[in-house]
Amino acid sequence: MDLWKSLAVIVVFTFFSAFFVAAETALVALRESQAQRLADRGKRGRRLLDLVAQPNRWLAAVQVGITMATFLSAAYGAAEIAPSIVPWLTSAGLSELTAGTVAFFAITLLIAYFTLVVGELVPKRLALRNVDGMSLAVAAPIDLISSLFRPIIWLLSVSTNAVMRLMGIRDSRARENISGEELR
Repeated sequence: MDLWKSLAVIVVFTFFSAFFVAAETALVALRESQAQRLADRGKRGRRLLDLVAQPNRWLAAVQVGITMATFLSAAYGAAEIAPSIVPWLTSAGLSELTAGTVAFFAITLLIAYFTLVVGELVPKRLALRNVDGMSLAVAAPIDLISSLFRPIIWLLSVSTNAVMRLMGIRDSRARENISGEELR
């Protein structure tokens, strides 16, 4: 595959990661009172309210999405792009083995930087700027993905609960902070 096609594949993986990061940020930041207000407005809001009521389900789905997109981006980039840099590095005086190692790590670091900025930091900021809108936009796709990943989510949930028990924590529910607005 040529360099531009390889870069396009990495960009696609990064945008998948960005979607999942934005979804996670928006859904975590969404308060129960906000979700209820959106549910009162219509069908999309009710679907959102149903989704956020099951955080173990959607959090696991989002984490699977982020992890897979990020991993595939780095693995693909290292496998497809790094070899094209090796001849340039060997012509600069590096041995074939050293050039391969340097190319592998250099491409992985560049992809990590790109993924961190475009796939993590920017989507988080965008989601925090518009929690309601982003939550409504991601609810249906995340609900669908949560259904498709149900067996994986079940395994992750069982594993997480087991680790929590090993840590001496029996109740895995997070303590929620209540804002002044929610108290009114």
